Amino acid sequence: MRLKHKGGTLLVTIADVHINSTTGLNPPEIRLDDGQVVLLSEAQKRDLWEPWLECQQYVRERAKKLGARVVVLFNGDGPDLLRYCQHQLVTVNRSVVVQTAVEVLSGWREMADVFLVNRGTQAHSGGSGELEELMARELDATKCPHSGNYSWWWIQATFDGVRVEAGHRPISNSTRVHLRGAGARRTAADRSAAYLRMGDAVPHLGIFSHVHHWADSGENYPERVVFTHPWQLCTAYGYNVGFGGNQDPQGVWLFHCKDEVYSMERWEHKPKVLPFYEL
Repeated sequence: MRLKHKGGTLLVTIADVHINSTTGLNPPEIRLDDGQVVLLSEAQKRDLWEPWLECQQYVRERAKKLGARVVVLFNGDGPDLLRYCQHQLVTVNRSVVVQTAVEVLSGWREMADVFLVNRGTQAHSGGSGELEELMARELDATKCPHSGNYSWWWIQATFDGVRVEAGHRPISNSTRVHLRGAGARRTAADRSAAYLRMGDAVPHLGIFSHVHHWADSGENYPERVVFTHPWQLCTAYGYNVGFGGNQDPQGVWLFHCKDEVYSMERWEHKPKVLPFYEL
């Protein structure tokens, strides 16, 4: 694989799609093992599937304009068989879940010159990330050199001279809006210190997911940390812990890496906010 590319590398981050959740990112139709067809809700269609396709088109056009190769980093929580509560799942048939995930991600796979899959939360994707490994095999994702698997636990890679680490779950989080960003800054401080303590080169970028809101540590520490966007509507758990009235936008981070430097932007879709009903 070439390490340098004339137009650089456009690194795209995707995570927390929760395919097979009744509030997750699913295709327009899921055909179950017995032939039943499950359709999207209006909210899933409007705020997940249609923006998903729009985002892919934007990335294609952006990469073409830059003349860059495309690296898609899927950062965990793809196929979902939620262990703790299965009330908001479409099916518990593992073969259907994996094939649905492959269908959802196939557009990104076709676009990507390099397609990377990180394993997410085991409560969603099975013990040791088994469903994401099965999905990654079907998508012919780039293998982890350390394990030989098609999916990774932790990614450390260089893209046109830009050092990147990525893991599904950050070491810290801030769920309250007035503290937004603090978790990313704490993670950036911790990750920077960990590399410096060992005398190793600090990554330029750290990419983490799981928390279902985007955040950016800024340039406060040697490693800049971002949290990725969710692609799931509010769940029963979300309502129970007080996040039902609003939701973070769906979207992706894009990093254009070239000659050991990078620029960054967000593509976002703002979901429809529930109205105040006149009662």
